[in-house]
Amino acid sequence: MGEQGERTAAQFLVEKGFRILQRNYRCRTGEIDLVAEDRGTLVFVEVKTRVEDSEMLPEAALTHTKKKRICRAAREFMKVNRLVDRLYRVDLVGIEYRDNGTCRIHHWQNVVSFRRALARWR
Repeated sequence: MGEQGERTAAQFLVEKGFRILQRNYRCRTGEIDLVAEDRGTLVFVEVKTRVEDSEMLPEAALTHTKKKRICRAAREFMKVNRLVDRLYRVDLVGIEYRDNGTCRIHHWQNVVSFRRALARWR
């Protein structure tokens, strides 16, 4: 279901005007579901997917530990790709698939205080 959720999230973001740069970026410090660009800003996107009957909303699954890993991986991505001078943020896309074949998609922008997180988690 995670792969399907990532495809749905990517399509949703493209329809909002984002450009997908990479999917499933992995490095030694973590992984990022989607790396995108939104009007010149790098966006590191975490996708959380659930089915409608799940006890927890998808967005509730973004833990402190996961935020830390995303920030470390984002920092690595920017360093490797020589993008350290770019504006950036971390977004969350929560997807809840319903029994009738539809889904609820919610997009939160800037879910991590990135600079503070990087300084604190080094």
